[in-house]
Amino acid sequence: MRRALRRGGVALAMAGALALPLHAQGVIIRGSSSAQLVDLRPVVTDSVPFASTDSISGTLRRTPAGVITNCLLGDRYCYFSRSAARTSLVAMMQDLDITAWGLGQGISVHAQLRGRAATGDARDLWPQATQSFDALSAYLELDRQALTARVGRQWITSGLGMFNMDGADLVVRPWRWLAVEAYGGGTLIQGLDRPLGAAALAPVEDIPPVERSFLAGGSVQVRPGPLGAFRVQYQREVRNDRGALYSDRLAADAEMRLGRATVGGELTRDLAAGVFDDLAAHVGTTLGAQVSGQLEVRHYTPYFDLWTIWGAFAPVGYDEATARIAWTRRDARLSIGMSGGARRYNETHTGLSFLPLRNDGWRAGANATARMADAWSLEGSYNIDLGFGASTTDGDAALRWSPSDRGSLAVRGMAFQDLYEFTIGEGRVVGIGLEGRVDLTPELAVAGDANLFRHAGKDQPQLADWNQRRASLRLEWRVGREPGWGLGGVHAP
Repeated sequence: MRRALRRGGVALAMAGALALPLHAQGVIIRGSSSAQLVDLRPVVTDSVPFASTDSISGTLRRTPAGVITNCLLGDRYCYFSRSAARTSLVAMMQDLDITAWGLGQGISVHAQLRGRAATGDARDLWPQATQSFDALSAYLELDRQALTARVGRQWITSGLGMFNMDGADLVVRPWRWLAVEAYGGGTLIQGLDRPLGAAALAPVEDIPPVERSFLAGGSVQVRPGPLGAFRVQYQREVRNDRGALYSDRLAADAEMRLGRATVGGELTRDLAAGVFDDLAAHVGTTLGAQVSGQLEVRHYTPYFDLWTIWGAFAPVGYDEATARIAWTRRDARLSIGMSGGARRYNETHTGLSFLPLRNDGWRAGANATARMADAWSLEGSYNIDLGFGASTTDGDAALRWSPSDRGSLAVRGMAFQDLYEFTIGEGRVVGIGLEGRVDLTPELAVAGDANLFRHAGKDQPQLADWNQRRASLRLEWRVGREPGWGLGGVHAP
């Protein structure tokens, strides 16, 4: 952590050196210092001699301790999984968000820095523990009425997802209703901020890229008025030497307001594969001030870049229709929401003619919030999702005490269950936790939580011990003031 903070200090010094000679009007630094404790029992592989086991059915056998294992006649040993000794991990992170403005007309500097450190017997459970420092973003921005330009490490957010790159982004607004964007640069691994050819992909990809890729794209957004907008985007990713195509995609979305109703849709198309990854249309409306609802139809097919092997498994898509409705009492002390949907998967060309595979599924959910008094509220939710081969259910409830807008304390209970049709037995997890937050000053806040999870198995003597204890503590702080502090009664939030 000390090494990470030293690197962060160098970045801060550079930001200060850049700002001071140019008489910057202000620098603001937001920080989040956090530590998280995870306490668990890892799963390891164990074995017993074949001769000491008893046959159950087929290749299934039972050990003297009652554990079910799978082995063949003639094997010397039968292998199974069990829980090892309890171990713990403390993961620490230091986030810095730096903004300096007033370096010239519309010129500002932005940086998001992250330092990491880990301690405990199980520090290897955190794959990024050895990555002590990352620059999540670091760019120079020019913002004028007719254009916005960014140079450096940044994020591109659109209907195609979120992509981070080292490059440039230019948005030109020749008229108020039109915006044209063009961007390009070296691609980074999403969430890791390392080049696409880095060794970080090796543990999860059989054939990771060997070279960094180049991302280029652009978009056109038309907003003729406050009642509607339309955007279309094209993006291509190629290997640095242009010897391979990694992705070639198109996205579009539209939104329009018609009276009380809002109508819209989105699409993404994989031009390289010639298929639509996502097609959706929705309509929402409000019935007075208390009831709102939405209907949506969607076709979805999982998308994978061309450089990864996962696309070779040809995942099938599905068609789905969902509905949502929400009601809020006039005094806002009670709100209830419900949702439901049904989906049908495309043909998989698998299974037996006399025993076809199930190709449908459904889901439903409900949530409610009740304010029982000015300082007390009760909230809860329940969701269920059923499909072929697996299903999941989860629910949680929390009692929250908020004596003022400067802090709150809540007790939360939760439970979830995953069922798999092709395994033996079932299990569920229940948990209870305490969470709270207090704003000590406008620039300093403390937040934390502690949770205890217990796993209960049924007809599964071979299940590992999945019980866990987790706790986290976070310190959020700010140095500097927002633009406009003290002008005309305007203060930073």
